[in-house]
Amino acid sequence: MAGPSAANVAAPKGGVLTVGALGAFDNFNPFILRGNAPDTVWQVWQPLFKFSDTDNVTEYAEVARAVRVRPGAVTFLLDPRARFSDGVRVTSADVVWTYRTLVAQGLPLYAAEYGQVAGVRAPDDETVVFTLKAGAGPDTVFNLAGMDVLPEHFWAGRDFSAPLRDFPVGSGPYRVTGVSWGSSVSYAHVRDWWAAGLPVDTGADNFDGVTELFFQDKAVEAQAFRAGLLDVLVGAEPGAEPGVAVARLPLGLPEGMRGLVMNTRRAAFADVRVRQALTLAFDFGWVNRALLGGRAVRCDSYFGNTGMAAGLALPVTDGSGFEAAELARAMTLLNAAGWRVRDFALVNAAGEPMRIEILLDDPGDERMVMAYAHDLGLLGIGVDVRELDGASYARRVQGFDFDMTEAAFPVSGYPGSEQAGYFGCADADTPGSENLAGVCDPAVEAAIGLVLSARDFAGKKAAVQALDAALLRGYYVVPWFYLPEVTVAWWQNRVAKPEAAVVMGVDLSLWWAR
Repeated sequence: MAGPSAANVAAPKGGVLTVGALGAFDNFNPFILRGNAPDTVWQVWQPLFKFSDTDNVTEYAEVARAVRVRPGAVTFLLDPRARFSDGVRVTSADVVWTYRTLVAQGLPLYAAEYGQVAGVRAPDDETVVFTLKAGAGPDTVFNLAGMDVLPEHFWAGRDFSAPLRDFPVGSGPYRVTGVSWGSSVSYAHVRDWWAAGLPVDTGADNFDGVTELFFQDKAVEAQAFRAGLLDVLVGAEPGAEPGVAVARLPLGLPEGMRGLVMNTRRAAFADVRVRQALTLAFDFGWVNRALLGGRAVRCDSYFGNTGMAAGLALPVTDGSGFEAAELARAMTLLNAAGWRVRDFALVNAAGEPMRIEILLDDPGDERMVMAYAHDLGLLGIGVDVRELDGASYARRVQGFDFDMTEAAFPVSGYPGSEQAGYFGCADADTPGSENLAGVCDPAVEAAIGLVLSARDFAGKKAAVQALDAALLRGYYVVPWFYLPEVTVAWWQNRVAKPEAAVVMGVDLSLWWAR
């Protein structure tokens, strides 16, 4: 049975939901490095176990009907009713194929998440057995349970590592029915969807159709909402409009680190004193007051809101825009690292100036980054802020071709193997990995090992705190902020939302049409 849910089990079925997104897309395969897939395409597939909508550490049976965990092995028993959208039965062979394909050809994060798996076999059509390496912790079971199951027969004759332009097949509630590449994608609810009666899916996926429209910036998306082209607007204030409801919904998710990542593969960022100086130069007090309405909370940990954070004492500025004391501290650190100001420019011992390019793909970050660039200029540091389209940005970041870039490192309430992907030595030089900073530090590596091997909450907490402390001491990221709530607006005569709060603030799969 499913556990507590925010879903309205009496929600009516029908209608079409139209939502907006920023950027563009060029393929339907979100599991690989190449190309950009729309966020809504995830509703085409289902995992073995589905995350709860009221917390992020609980999963409930979906494609799998049960799981058995024994020392050295985890066994999933599939629901014999499970079907892909083309009517083909989901079998254990699909799970085995999915696992092997994601590890070999998928995003590097999959190899990290499933790194403690020694092997997999399918004794029959409904049983999948994963054997685990010695020392594998509970995180491996959790990660395997969250694996989306892909249809082996669909991919026969197709290159999984290449962008997908055909409409994908999955066992999820929706299938793709139309596309205008880069600008819109439409989905229809799968007729007689096999999982409609599962307790975990009751009250969810209520629309007959979903359409996602793409925009190049948030202001244009907000205009489209006011013009009635969108049913819902998330993350922006639409202004006063008759018939529009606006709510600020609390976010209950753990908050990982978000900010400007420094690429330590570049010589300028190899010295931790330089990275600390660049962190001191970010005037969060002014940014929060002038640009964020005073509503933001500074990221001071890689594991915020988890109860496991070590935390970092970051400078607190008064919001006036004059942070002379912090800039003086930053200059002292830069001098100690061998940098001096000469003719108004910060140069190293060889007379080479420090010049930093900051890559962005979200125009909404530009004002904040320009303010930061101004303060770096007071230290004699030259800054180029470059905004790229999604595809160009992805290519450069995946190839580690950047000085600094904005990034987030999401975390669950029970951190695990994703930390090896974010900060482990094995992925430090793997193109496309999530180790954007190029972290390869003995203290970090040791702490990751403790996180992965922890057997109980007390051990996990101690290990996570040790990892947090090691990462914070390394100053790999200029910490930004998070918002403790999200703004959502909707046309009241078109859609409705559940009254109960969900952990991520807004989960449109639980909404329904009026």
